Amino acid sequence: MDTVDRWTARIFIGQHDDFTSAEARLTTRDTTWLRGTGIKSRDLDAPRTTEADEEIAVGRALIDLGRRLLNGAAPESEPAGPQRPRPAADCPA
Repeated sequence: MDTVDRWTARIFIGQHDDFTSAEARLTTRDTTWLRGTGIKSRDLDAPRTTEADEEIAVGRALIDLGRRLLNGAAPESEPAGPQRPRPAADCPA
């Protein structure tokens, strides 16, 4: 390995009366950042927000962040979308 870059992902979770929101922020080595958001509506019969609601909102925020990251990189490399995983160069296929 010749270089190591560190990117930081931060997750922010908000509790609201009828939904849980999440924001995922990715900061890259050159201090630019991307943001993904996710929301999970609270079940009307649930007395409060559950941990599962938070997990779903965070998962949706991370998916949104991933799509934004792929779409931002696509013009420079290859089309974004489902890709078949490729083995690393030093791994047998």
